[in-house]
Amino acid sequence: MKSLYINNQQKFFGGFNKNFSDTKFILFGVPFDSTSSYRPGSRFGPSVIREASINIETWSWRGNIDFENIGTHDLGDLVVVHGDCNETIRRISEVVEELTNLKKIPIMIGGEHTITLGIAKSLKDITMLSFDAHFDMRDDYL
Repeated sequence: MKSLYINNQQKFFGGFNKNFSDTKFILFGVPFDSTSSYRPGSRFGPSVIREASINIETWSWRGNIDFENIGTHDLGDLVVVHGDCNETIRRISEVVEELTNLKKIPIMIGGEHTITLGIAKSLKDITMLSFDAHFDMRDDYL
């Protein structure tokens, strides 16, 4: 992975970090909240999600599988341009396109609603799962 837009850090999702070549699930954070309509703060989401993920049980009784065995590689956070939504979306798209070209499955954590557009723009055959308190992505917010 050669992207210049990723800032490595020491906290990893789940407290462990598989080698990039040993997993197909690649996680990265997007600490962006420049277009938040209520108040800023969602830029801290990736860090807080990683911190909380250490307390998640990795074994799934339903799936009979341990998440730690599947694992993810945590790239770190995208270097965002606060105040420049278009450039941040472009960077997200570039990173996601690079990952999918390498046959990896990108997992993005954020951040505010707008970041979803960056991953959606880069996917050819869209299969996307979005966790949000409310699903309200609209063109008039861009």
